[in-house]
Amino acid sequence: MCVETFVKKSHRCEKRCDDWEMRKRGQVILKENILFDRKRKMKTYLAKVGEIQREYLLFDASEMPVGRLAVRIANALRGKDKPTYTPHIDTGAFVIVINAEKAVFTGHKEERKIYQDYSGFSSGLKEYTAAQIRASHPERLIKDAVWGMMPHGRLGRAQFAKLKVYAGAEHPHTAQKPVKVNLEK
Repeated sequence: MCVETFVKKSHRCEKRCDDWEMRKRGQVILKENILFDRKRKMKTYLAKVGEIQREYLLFDASEMPVGRLAVRIANALRGKDKPTYTPHIDTGAFVIVINAEKAVFTGHKEERKIYQDYSGFSSGLKEYTAAQIRASHPERLIKDAVWGMMPHGRLGRAQFAKLKVYAGAEHPHTAQKPVKVNLEK
């Protein structure tokens, strides 16, 4: 039996012995006569569509900075807060956000942050401050911040569709028994 160290697959033993058959299969024999299998490696877990367990998460946006809240929501929608995260599969949870009108901006963003809408016609650009958006559509503050943190493709749109934002404290998803997520300010 050959007991020399085998380094490359193209290396052949001088003697045609039983070790050559082991080397062809990718096994390595060291000088201590320990047999190692080269083909045995760590496998990365990739989630399958049928294995995904979806839950409903409830975020309370009152007195939370919009950006910090949006990061947590985007990670929950994509599934990045789970150990089973797979980049090309939607492994995220359904997210419900309440009290969107009470979310805060830090600094002077309330007056200086600009939201733009464009109708597609010439001179169809309309600009609104964050205070004007909060007065008319407070859900848009959260949705726009989260959408900016999502991938902008087919998968990102499917993940973003699981986001439900409500201006007040009431929501129609009590039958799904959402789990409240604790956030530190």
